[in-house]
Amino acid sequence: MEISYDYLRRLRQDEQSSMALIKLPDDFYSNVREYVKEVKNRVGMDPNLDNMREYGNLIKTLNDIIKLRLNKIVLRSLYHQDDMDDFTKEEKELFVDVSRLINDYESQMDFTVNKSPGKHNSTKPGNDKLNRDIEKYDIKDKKIKDDKNYGSIEEGFSVVRIKQNIPAYSGVDGNIYGPFESGAEVKLPREEAEFLVNANMADSLNKQEKMRCV
Repeated sequence: MEISYDYLRRLRQDEQSSMALIKLPDDFYSNVREYVKEVKNRVGMDPNLDNMREYGNLIKTLNDIIKLRLNKIVLRSLYHQDDMDDFTKEEKELFVDVSRLINDYESQMDFTVNKSPGKHNSTKPGNDKLNRDIEKYDIKDKKIKDDKNYGSIEEGFSVVRIKQNIPAYSGVDGNIYGPFESGAEVKLPREEAEFLVNANMADSLNKQEKMRCV
């Protein structure tokens, strides 16, 4: 495939706007290395301001793409999503290594074997917010235990019903959300809820929010 700065800039924009990985060919990074070498040689032959600026913008764009994709790959590893169709050759190797490390760590940190009989309550005294959150959610079917009008949802949050399966992703506030299954009802920060509703990936269950998210 032919690599250009315009192509890489569009790819960065696509990665930023998508929760999923953009499909790339196996040899993507090999082609990128060749392109970077060409630009670097051009700067060496004619180190004018325009060429130096082009090279600097190119490196920044590539670093942004790598970080965006790395974040999605690690999330897939964390949630054991094994689909690697969208990965490059290097990313497939990374995914296998990271998944192995995560599995090993989870095995080491699994305390269920030594759990004392009869003690199944994972909540701890003094962590009132965590206890309230656990009580509010029905973990089995991911439905919020609230009245039909969701009147007790705290200010700054909204309730939405997910319309399609959504993998774990980095939200506009930098926090990780998901993965969400189609039909699940979840409470999210209002800005994040509006993003999903406006993207036609969720329906608002708050009457006041239905008017905002149209």
